[in-house]
Amino acid sequence: MSLPESITVELQSSSGIWSTAKDIITALTPLVSVGIAAVLSDRLLRDRKSRDLAEDVRLVVSQRVEPFFRSGDALVAKLSTLAQADFVSVLPQQHGAARPLTENIVLLNLEYLVAAFWAQIELLLSDAQSVRLREDARGQAMLALASAIEHRHVSLLPREYQRAIGSALIDRDESGATRVVNFFEYCKIRSDPEVSRVIDVLRDEVLMPALKRNRRAVQSLVLMCTVVHYGLDCLLAADDAVLGNTGDGDIVSLRPFQRDTIYNKLSQRSRRDAESIERFFEGIKDAPQIRLYTRPTTMINGELVRKI
Repeated sequence: MSLPESITVELQSSSGIWSTAKDIITALTPLVSVGIAAVLSDRLLRDRKSRDLAEDVRLVVSQRVEPFFRSGDALVAKLSTLAQADFVSVLPQQHGAARPLTENIVLLNLEYLVAAFWAQIELLLSDAQSVRLREDARGQAMLALASAIEHRHVSLLPREYQRAIGSALIDRDESGATRVVNFFEYCKIRSDPEVSRVIDVLRDEVLMPALKRNRRAVQSLVLMCTVVHYGLDCLLAADDAVLGNTGDGDIVSLRPFQRDTIYNKLSQRSRRDAESIERFFEGIKDAPQIRLYTRPTTMINGELVRKI
């Protein structure tokens, strides 16, 4: 029994359509496979690149965080001591007369501590040009402090001088590795005309007036001390959040005690200026309040709070 002609034609037509569709699918399959493979490969490459960048950030931060913290903490310790003594101890007496300021080892040390911290900031900013340091909480905290130090209400000198002084203390070896010179090396290069030209500005416009108890110069140093102290405590909080106070390179152990604030040495204007920089540290987990560093505080249930 044969099928009607119309049905036979229809089946042949359908068979042709399915054959054509099969050919199209067969032809497209390699293209689709290649497309999927390309998408997956691109995604894997992006993920790997992202992981590599994150690893680069962690590596750079781990290399910078300890010397940055040590330098800043040494500066805070010195300025706090001098502020509590009203800078009198910077002018040691010898046979009833003060030694020349230019020959005063305490003055040289103070110069060095300020300049060395600025040098650490220069190294940090140089790294930030090639690595996204803000992706690490500690990198974010260090960059926030660098920005706060350069704020017009806090900076000791115009940014150009700060950058020049910091750069003068950076040493680069044959391999290209950089470091900040130590105090002994600083004493040897201090007489270099190129170094003296920028360091003398710091000495003549800020440090020497402060040693002579010029109120404006003293407040500039006390304000800087307060801001650096606060910024380092924010860095400690960020470090604890990243490493859980257990990882290698943890900087919490570098300062196992809470430094006393010098809020009682701040003028009302300096307090306002210090409190204005808190915005730079927004987003840092468990960051303390700046007012704990600028106002009288007391302990209640183990927590620092402002006195009423």
